[in-house]
Amino acid sequence: MNGNGHRTPSNGHTEAQDPRHALRAPDQHISHGHPQAGGEMSTGEAIGAVVHDAVDLVKELARDGVELGKLEAKRAVGEVKIEAKRVVGEAKIEAKRVVGDAAPRVAWGFVALVCGFLALVLGVIAAFILLGILIPSVGWRMLIFAGVFGIVALFGGLRAAKPKALGIGTKGPGKHDDSMTSHRTHVRGLE
Repeated sequence: MNGNGHRTPSNGHTEAQDPRHALRAPDQHISHGHPQAGGEMSTGEAIGAVVHDAVDLVKELARDGVELGKLEAKRAVGEVKIEAKRVVGEAKIEAKRVVGDAAPRVAWGFVALVCGFLALVLGVIAAFILLGILIPSVGWRMLIFAGVFGIVALFGGLRAAKPKALGIGTKGPGKHDDSMTSHRTHVRGLE
């Protein structure tokens, strides 16, 4: 206790100067364990005052720790938001670049597909007409074309089927090369 009747904590400040109590409103200042009429405190009161001050200090430290944790969490969330915005921005730029590069290629691929299909149809019609010189019967020409298209469809269907289900390995029917195919993922129709 100092000469003004205020308790002197271990840090040398009076209770009014103590930073732990500086943030409290004037009506919140606690005078636990102070003698009321200027008398001395008993040992029990002094120990009670020390324990109460220690509890107050622990409460303040806990409150400050929680506040610091909240601030740190806000800072971390802010950093994550900034990083997410940066990554999304980069992804948008990359997507625009890829779409910009891919769009003309897709369009030209579609044009090539349509023109190739038209060339195939016109070629089949031309072959049908030219076979009219050798085979005058339309029925026989249709049968020949049906047979050719059936054979192409059969081989296309076999290639599109699962190779292992048909017993076809990379070396041909019945010859599996497990050392080469065991570590690869099989994609239907792309082997």
